[in-house]
Amino acid sequence: MSIFHASRTLRTATIGFAFALILAGLMMIWPSSPVLADGELLTPNVAVITDTVELASTTSFIQVPVTLTVGSAEVGSLAFALSYDVSCLRIENTAQDVVFALPGGGFTGSALNDSANGVLRISIWDAATPIGALGDGNIVTITFTLEPSCRTGAQDVVDALFTFADETFSNPNGQPIAGAAYGGVYHLDVNQFPTDISFTRNDNNAKENLSGMRSVGSLSTVDVDANDVHTFSFDSTCAGSWDNQGFTIAGNLLMTDLLFDYESKSSYTLCLKVTDGRGGFLSKTITLLVVDVNEAPTALLLSNNVVNVETTPVGGVIGAFSALDQDLSDSHTFALVAGAGDDDNGSFTIDGDDLKLGAALTYNPAKPVYKIRVQAQDAGGLTVVQQFNIHAIGSPQLALPGEPNVPYVIANSAPITLPILFTAKGANIVSASFTITYNTDCLTYLDAGAWQNGFNGSATEEDGVVTISVNSAGRSLSDGAIGHLSFSGKSSCPAAGSWTSLNFTAPPVLMALGGVSITPAAPQNGRIVVVHNATRGDCNADGALNAADFTATVIEIFDVESTNTGPQYLDPASWLWSPLGAYAGSAMGCDSNTDRYLNVSDVICTARRYFGLACGAGVMAAASSPAIVTAPAVVAVGADQPVNVPISLETNGNSIAALALTVNFDPHRLTLDLTDADEDDVPDAIVINAPPGMWRTAIADLAQGRIHILASGLALPFPTFTDGDVAVIQLKGAAQVASGLASITLSNVSLGGVEGENVQTEVLLLEPEGSTSNIYLPFVTH
Repeated sequence: MSIFHASRTLRTATIGFAFALILAGLMMIWPSSPVLADGELLTPNVAVITDTVELASTTSFIQVPVTLTVGSAEVGSLAFALSYDVSCLRIENTAQDVVFALPGGGFTGSALNDSANGVLRISIWDAATPIGALGDGNIVTITFTLEPSCRTGAQDVVDALFTFADETFSNPNGQPIAGAAYGGVYHLDVNQFPTDISFTRNDNNAKENLSGMRSVGSLSTVDVDANDVHTFSFDSTCAGSWDNQGFTIAGNLLMTDLLFDYESKSSYTLCLKVTDGRGGFLSKTITLLVVDVNEAPTALLLSNNVVNVETTPVGGVIGAFSALDQDLSDSHTFALVAGAGDDDNGSFTIDGDDLKLGAALTYNPAKPVYKIRVQAQDAGGLTVVQQFNIHAIGSPQLALPGEPNVPYVIANSAPITLPILFTAKGANIVSASFTITYNTDCLTYLDAGAWQNGFNGSATEEDGVVTISVNSAGRSLSDGAIGHLSFSGKSSCPAAGSWTSLNFTAPPVLMALGGVSITPAAPQNGRIVVVHNATRGDCNADGALNAADFTATVIEIFDVESTNTGPQYLDPASWLWSPLGAYAGSAMGCDSNTDRYLNVSDVICTARRYFGLACGAGVMAAASSPAIVTAPAVVAVGADQPVNVPISLETNGNSIAALALTVNFDPHRLTLDLTDADEDDVPDAIVINAPPGMWRTAIADLAQGRIHILASGLALPFPTFTDGDVAVIQLKGAAQVASGLASITLSNVSLGGVEGENVQTEVLLLEPEGSTSNIYLPFVTH
């Protein structure tokens, strides 16, 4: 045997039978490797030292060094072939996984891996002169990736065998010298998972009617790897139901402060997990049997500890208390009492046996549990006190996308996928069933799927009604999308119906664990817009880009489609409103600059497209500052007295080729003379200071107190505005109006650049001198 390791094998050349007999006799009295008298090796050798490696469950590789022992020889170069078990090992990347450890000078090494046969050929030589000599030590370290068969845990120890072949050695003069190679075995100690969890009960502490935190027993495990360090914890993957709540683990001790009552619950099933520190684990249920004692048995129960704080009024019943007593004829009274677990007693009352909501609560995900402490007293004065966790939930809700982020789908183009949204509000919903209707004239149903992780779902469709059901084996629905619907848009959808609804036909059916029905909040219906495919700039959708589209875009900008005013609604300037209102323009055609808003920049962009030019792709004009449009916030009013409303523009370096805005006033206090003596489409009481060559118009709606003003270049090169008053409107006080101040506001403010891009704009409404010093906060328009 080799002096390096008992398992090394000395490979020698084949010799004749007679010499073999002589050699066998000599080896009985001679060491298996030739040595000098002082133990020094006569010949150089390479070897893999047999070793035992402990593998964690996650270990994916081992590192195997090859050692060189030169003995009394001088080794200037060497080569060998190392065979390894390909069923167990592989070399992923020879250049990276084979690392040489060579002395300085010109020593270098090469590695050639035959992965199919598991042979790694190594050569080491000195490329410099004079040629040096190698010394003892590791010359190369090989990183082997473990195949799955070597680390499945099916075997406790897997042996990885390494053997050598074709080993050659040369001295620094290039002359061959005798040498040897010794294979080795790596014993891969594969981690074995724990196979059992045992529980030893503490009989004294497991008795019923004991209070306070205590150890009710100790935990141990069965593991063939005796040196593993085990850690116990609670788990949630066991089959069936468990009683983990109320228990803790300290080291290997099972702790609890629960008040046991043998007559009401004689055992507790706990879902536990043990890990061995090396990636192995085992999940298993154990049963704690409560120790029965001779007593006047009492227990306190609550029929329901879940309260919907959004639907339960103050004074509403949450659940009913009951007491278990061996004296079945005893009557009991219940009361909230002070002590451990009384944190939220003030939020509840007890009336007879009923637990009632005592104060108005709002659903708060940061406080899902309310703790109360309750006492039951029997007719003989014996009492039991118990802590209860009251779980506060809200009304879960299903919703479909709608305003303000109204989804849209291009007709006869790519489909749209819409989420079916869910808000749990603390409710543990494990299944949901509902139906959704859609407009078959505008939409084609394609599919439903992408169900929430851990849930299975199914969907059927018939005549515009999609019936959906999702469920799990115990997992609760999380906030977010529980699934998705896919639709494509139809080009046959009428413009008036392009805003189509997605409606829940009835309240969804929601079920919690245990088959408990949960009443949801009213579902939120959705909306989807079918956008007809049209040429950008063809606002009137007549199939051609012409001058009529200029006026169509202007009409659409000032067309009032939506009466929504709150921040939760879709922006009134959105392109999606185009098919609605008094004028049914094309959403895609009117949104000429593709910024998905309708404003005066689309007029410029349409003109540019008409002349065959490109326009800005819906981006804000690049300038150091936004342009500013200013108007008075109030004006002084007198009966039949004229008053001027100046509207000024500060371009701040922006090249502005179009302007649109609406002046709003109180029609009961102010009016406008609509006389247009010069027949230029602008009432004489309105002066629009647009540069020459710019088309201008004003549209007055006196009943609503609105004046729409628009000025835009329609021919190249576009003229641009300069700083100053862009319009002056002469209003007049109503005949019977009392003197005072009247408010002025601006809306629909939009500026367009010469490239058809939208120009960022601030609007300032200023108080006149002598009034309050307030200045309305500027806002940025689209």
